[in-house]
Amino acid sequence: MRHLISVVAISLSAWLTSMAHATDRDEELCKRSKDERQGIAACSRLIDRGRGSASIYKTRGTCYSLIGVYDRAIADHNEAIRLDPKDISNYTMRGLTFNRTGDYRRAIADYTTAIRLAEDEYKDNKNRNRYLSALYWFHGGFYESVGDLREAVADYTRAIRLAREHYEKIDQSKMFREHVARMYEKRSKTYKALGDQPRAAADHEEASRLDPNVGKD
Repeated sequence: MRHLISVVAISLSAWLTSMAHATDRDEELCKRSKDERQGIAACSRLIDRGRGSASIYKTRGTCYSLIGVYDRAIADHNEAIRLDPKDISNYTMRGLTFNRTGDYRRAIADYTTAIRLAEDEYKDNKNRNRYLSALYWFHGGFYESVGDLREAVADYTRAIRLAREHYEKIDQSKMFREHVARMYEKRSKTYKALGDQPRAAADHEEASRLDPNVGKD
């Protein structure tokens, strides 16, 4: 009897160990696989085993979005938000999925929430301005997609101000300077579309000052 119990215990231990290894491998594949379908399968196995955290649902939703299965992507992002409503990336990833479907108003709404959360979340982070700049930039892009160019310019202006502050205080690299130049050049084109030639010209001049090659690629 004791021998039987030992055999069962050893077998159970081996099974649990193999399951743990399988789960660890699935977590690695779910979060880091470059093959979206492989990532979806791994994330799904984790969810089936009761390991469906907000992060796992967000990752699977992102994979679904990248292969164009938008209904499932949005369902997963909804679940990620339900599980962790304070995670900024849950809103940004769902917003990008809405953008891919052409639902720009919902993308705007998600990025509005992300900006509100980020204002508080990043207040003591040295990269706060860079993070918020990126959020405002996407927010403006979604407004431009619905033809609201004035709201787009307002967001681009906030994004540029924050990016310049980050550049001047934190990251004065050539790469980031060129990034700011491209932002000015994009806003220049939006001003031009609005018929505001003086501001369009001023932005183009500033873009060229920061990066003489801007707009040439």
